[in-house]
Amino acid sequence: MAKKRTKNKRKTVKNIGKILLAVGILTCFAIVISLGSFVIDAYGFDITNYKMDSSSVVYGVDKDGNPVEYEQLHGDVRRVWVDIENIPDFVQKAAISIEDERFYSHRGIDIKRTAGAIFGFITGTSDYGGSTITQQLVKNVTGDWDNSPTRKIREIFRALVVETKMNKEEILEYYLNIVYFGNGSNGVQMAAYTYFDKDIADLTVAEAAAIVGITQSPRNLDPFNYPENNKNRQMLVLGKMKELGYLTEEEYNVAAAQPLEFK
Repeated sequence: MAKKRTKNKRKTVKNIGKILLAVGILTCFAIVISLGSFVIDAYGFDITNYKMDSSSVVYGVDKDGNPVEYEQLHGDVRRVWVDIENIPDFVQKAAISIEDERFYSHRGIDIKRTAGAIFGFITGTSDYGGSTITQQLVKNVTGDWDNSPTRKIREIFRALVVETKMNKEEILEYYLNIVYFGNGSNGVQMAAYTYFDKDIADLTVAEAAAIVGITQSPRNLDPFNYPENNKNRQMLVLGKMKELGYLTEEEYNVAAAQPLEFK
């Protein structure tokens, strides 16, 4: 009797082993199929296929023959596209410093930040951003803001492919022209008009840092309604620029001391 029970137990264990093996094979198969779908989606993704609405600017001349901006005509989106060569280097460096300091060295995803984001997701903390500028660009052009692991995986694969199709200068140009800066302003050129009534080329380092800092939370960092929040964020941007070697100590001190006159 004992011998029969032992035999039945072995048979049960063997059957369980077969079931677990089958489940494991099916799970692996499902993962491969799922990853395959992400890869196919990513290789079919092309940022240039997405329509970027822009505002039209009406110009005239004053009595001395100087160009004057008369009016901005726009629909649902307020944006004036500006080529990367017309965006001051310190504006570009401000964005990289605060949003993606390893922008020039990664290939679409930042392993360190992604690992931190995953850890934050597991532990329930959400203050560690894992998105690179490339990932943020993907999210902004697609409007895919779904807060789910599936969306994040899709975004990662798309970012990896974007980096094979566009160089860093092109990616940064698209990002700076697309990202939202609050108060209906899309892109750095419109943000410069909105907050300082200036062309992007005429901004100071201090003003650029104040604008770039808004993107993290346009509502809470709005300089019109929350000037203290914006100032704190501006100082964080300037500090990061100095830390990464984009500003000297003297340049940092000058920018930090400059009063901001929002229009």
